Amino acid sequence: MNDFFFYLSSVIIVISALLGMIIGPRQSFRPYKWLMVYLVVTLINTLALSITAKMGIRNHFIANIYQYLRFPLLAWIYFQLFHWQHQKGFHLPVLLWVITPIMLIYCMITLGFDKLHTPYVLAGSSMMVLIILLFFYGMFASDVLITPLKYPFFWTSLGLFFFFLLLMITRGIINTLISNMQVAKIAAIVLQAYNCILYSLISIDFLIAWKRARQEQAITTQ
Repeated sequence: MNDFFFYLSSVIIVISALLGMIIGPRQSFRPYKWLMVYLVVTLINTLALSITAKMGIRNHFIANIYQYLRFPLLAWIYFQLFHWQHQKGFHLPVLLWVITPIMLIYCMITLGFDKLHTPYVLAGSSMMVLIILLFFYGMFASDVLITPLKYPFFWTSLGLFFFFLLLMITRGIINTLISNMQVAKIAAIVLQAYNCILYSLISIDFLIAWKRARQEQAITTQ
């Protein structure tokens, strides 16, 4: 079952990354360009994990490299989004950048690089949940009347919010309180299944951005 969701989520990541590479560069809204970069990095990580797993190579170091790229990239995207929203809480993404090298040093000393850096994943996930909540606050606190479903980065943020919340539960609470392999396998399946939802939502976001750009272009050419 886990393999099924892994391959399904991999296919959806490929589709999402292709949409990002087609639509992202044409967007004047810079966060979408960086979301494309994030998807390409995610796709490379997924392929690397799949290949090394089939070869029987221990690949925790690849997962760790991805985490140290993932969180700073997302922090940069939301830093730009906060600037666009005129948010006062732009320091939260900056704090995630500060935490990253500190957690890298800590995890290297305590775990090395061949074990998963779960403390950093939990710290990064917690920060991302707060950052996205602040993004949603900025969205609804706007003086301009908005349609949330068409708001830039709404679908991506919604997907990421529940992903990191789920990641905190599966990697943190379950791993800490329940040392049961069967429960751990179920948690891994749930996370892989949700990956399908996450990257589907990101794909929807790109399609909405493409449609919005076309509408804006049509208005300017009138």
